[in-house]
Amino acid sequence: MKKLLMLFLILLPLAISSCGDDNDEPTPHTSKVPDETNIFNVNLGSSTSAGDFTIVLDNEYKFSCSRRRGGLISIVGPVNGIDNINLTAGQINSLPWTQYAVAQVGYGYIFVVSQWHNNYSPYYYDYYAVYVVSETGSTRKGYTLKVRKLLENVPPQN
Repeated sequence: MKKLLMLFLILLPLAISSCGDDNDEPTPHTSKVPDETNIFNVNLGSSTSAGDFTIVLDNEYKFSCSRRRGGLISIVGPVNGIDNINLTAGQINSLPWTQYAVAQVGYGYIFVVSQWHNNYSPYYYDYYAVYVVSETGSTRKGYTLKVRKLLENVPPQN
């Protein structure tokens, strides 16, 4: 009986240490940011500063993203609010990107903004969710937008 108990006590630490997490995958460099939604109004033919970038709405109801090195837009499509625009870095990297997108009430968009460390290559990207809440004004047309940062510090894809 003592031999069996001794064998059990010797094997117990081995059994406990083998129950750990086997997830050896590297953690991504992207970081999810706290949900801080901001509301902006933008009129036709003007722009609004939304933190690290500027949202431009031209006279043809098209969005563009203005930054020192520019930015791109992907159309998410009709959503029920900004809280329904939740994508991972992997999902975002598979989206089609364009320089302009037609603004529509009830639609969601992803804006990508390059953060440059020199003049030749991006250091990382920040991604913003933009949701068109409603039209504004009767004399000066425009839109009310909800904007929040989705992901930050996403490294460039190879």
